[in-house]
Amino acid sequence: ASDSATVASVRLFERLPAGPFVTAALVQSWLSTSAPTARRAIEELVRQGVLIQTSSGRRDRVYCYSRYVERLRVGTDLDRDAPQ
Repeated sequence: ASDSATVASVRLFERLPAGPFVTAALVQSWLSTSAPTARRAIEELVRQGVLIQTSSGRRDRVYCYSRYVERLRVGTDLDRDAPQ
């Protein structure tokens, strides 16, 4: 990964608790960066297992900070529906 993508992925990781579902366009806006850098930041966090793609298809992909979302579910009505 390039230095700019690495820095962007760290900055993105820091923002994820405020918005655990992201798209490349949202990341580009959040980080005030280029579309390619936003995509590379997402790809790096996918590679690290932080983000997972939750949408189908190749366009307008949605990614989720799944471990964080799962932690938020614990002890809620949503927890009953979670796979064991």
